Amino acid sequence: MSQLFSLLCTRPLDAASIAALQQAGVGVDVVEFIRTTAVQDATLTQQVLELATQQPLIIFTSMNAVEAVAAMLQGRQPEWQIACIGQTTLQLAQEHFTKSNVVATASYGLDLAKAVVSLHPKDGAVFFCGNIRRPELPDYLQVHEVPLQELVVYHTHEIPVAVNQPYDAVLFFSPSAVRSFFSVNSVPHTTALFAIGSTTANALQDAGYSNIVVANVAGKEAMIETFLNWYAASQKPVE
Repeated sequence: MSQLFSLLCTRPLDAASIAALQQAGVGVDVVEFIRTTAVQDATLTQQVLELATQQPLIIFTSMNAVEAVAAMLQGRQPEWQIACIGQTTLQLAQEHFTKSNVVATASYGLDLAKAVVSLHPKDGAVFFCGNIRRPELPDYLQVHEVPLQELVVYHTHEIPVAVNQPYDAVLFFSPSAVRSFFSVNSVPHTTALFAIGSTTANALQDAGYSNIVVANVAGKEAMIETFLNWYAASQKPVE
């Protein structure tokens, strides 16, 4: 009897994703290596509430930022123009901000920055982000002279956990999770490492690994689909 393929996921998965993996014959463990907390600050909340009375261009590149801002708004529905990373973050933004319009989407931060520049926002933009945000988007906007107000609405905390068993594959959803994982773990170079995007893949390369599979589209669902497609291909007999 062949041993069950073992997968480690470094962030929580919904029941449907776990069921799909198990149905494919994959044994999956879920261990969090980062945790995010919304910023609790009266001054910040007041800034967000004031923005809710205006119609600025708002940028989201994280579902954590969407949820943090929505909580600060306490049910208020701003009429914003939103530029947003696709899939999960986009879906959450549409659910939380029903009176706002999504005017730009992209899979990655740099591509979103290019889309923002193409909008020629005369009053600039507001970027709701975390304390460990990637530099590509703000740097690109600065080069193209788009005024940007950055508001840190959540913090990312690394929570390294030593894993005590080998895995055939590991899923990573952020560079922070990569750093947290490899601060206390190592894996054989035969282990397949999956990255949600190019920046996460770069972090894996910086950690000294090359057996990397990158999701074609940034998003949790796309990541699971990428893995399942790879797994199905890997199980086919060699002719």
